[in-house]
Amino acid sequence: GIMLLVQGVMYLIENFEELSKGSGLLGTVLRGVGKIISELKALFDDLTDSIGLTNTTLDRLAETVNKHTQKTNKYLQEYNHNLDNQIKLLKANGESTVELEKKKQLAIIATNVLIVQQLIALASTGKELSKEQREQVTASIQLIKDARVEQKVIEINHNKEVTNDFKKHQEERAAIYRAASEER
Repeated sequence: GIMLLVQGVMYLIENFEELSKGSGLLGTVLRGVGKIISELKALFDDLTDSIGLTNTTLDRLAETVNKHTQKTNKYLQEYNHNLDNQIKLLKANGESTVELEKKKQLAIIATNVLIVQQLIALASTGKELSKEQREQVTASIQLIKDARVEQKVIEINHNKEVTNDFKKHQEERAAIYRAASEER
């Protein structure tokens, strides 16, 4: 008898979420019980947080920051991949890629500044950063530095290209002027 009761409770616990979705009386009762359990858990978390036994709120915040960082990095990779494809097409057409290259570096900088700011804000709450989070801060700072260097390289190369084009144009004009002078 007791074993049957224990098995019934085990089944109820294992399938709680699925059973609470039902529309019958059992589903209604289980949803109410689930709500009460959630409220009790939140109160218990608040109590243990307030007396210093746990820090559930900060743990949830850290988890949220980690998820956001992962999503942000994934978005940045997709964005940069799309820009790289556009840059390839522009180069194939012989067009300037300077603006897209600048845009790419700005996206890298802005994204990584945001990541570092979030992790610093998390650390300022008193939550010790995990090894992974500290490594993320270091990596993001390095990416920012690298992107700033790349911005300067893009500008220098662009300026050289403009200067060379100007010199070439001046030489062509001088050759045309000399040819016109010789014909007279």
